[in-house]
Amino acid sequence: TANIVVSSNWDGGVRCWEVQEQGGQIRAHPKAQVNHEANTSVLDSCFSADGSTVFSCGTDKAVRMWQLQGATPP
Repeated sequence: TANIVVSSNWDGGVRCWEVQEQGGQIRAHPKAQVNHEANTSVLDSCFSADGSTVFSCGTDKAVRMWQLQGATPP
């Protein structure tokens, strides 16, 4: 199974990373990215219970939902 981490930031981006250990080092590979409108800050992000969907909310007063299945890498 994949180890997926979601990050959000002040530039409006929400990014998913696949994290793997290789030779004692931790490596993160970008898997998907979405942005809130007008690059407004993202305040929080989380996964659904089954790990298939990411939710985020930002200063644009919107909650976004996106499916990881079939998402294109950044």
